[in-house]
Amino acid sequence: MRRAIYPGTFDPMTLGHLDIVARARRTFDEVVVVLAVNPDKSPLFPLGERLRLTRECVAGLDGVRVDCWRTTPNAPTPRPSCADCGPSATSTSNSRWPS
Repeated sequence: MRRAIYPGTFDPMTLGHLDIVARARRTFDEVVVVLAVNPDKSPLFPLGERLRLTRECVAGLDGVRVDCWRTTPNAPTPRPSCADCGPSATSTSNSRWPS
């Protein structure tokens, strides 16, 4: 399976973002839109709202899922921490992030 990961803050997702997702989907089997938490930015919408809005935007696109990524400052390797992103951080139950 060929997978593309499209990271960003998506605050909010725009038509330009959706165009990139649609183009990537034509090339890859799966596109994972990853909402990043950047402590250096002050987003307009909180993460939970950005997740909800992004999921709504890509709802009609097969092979696209939405996830989130929060890094721990000064961590040697960034790791996902989707527990911070709400009860349903991924749109599929088999998230394959490394532990």
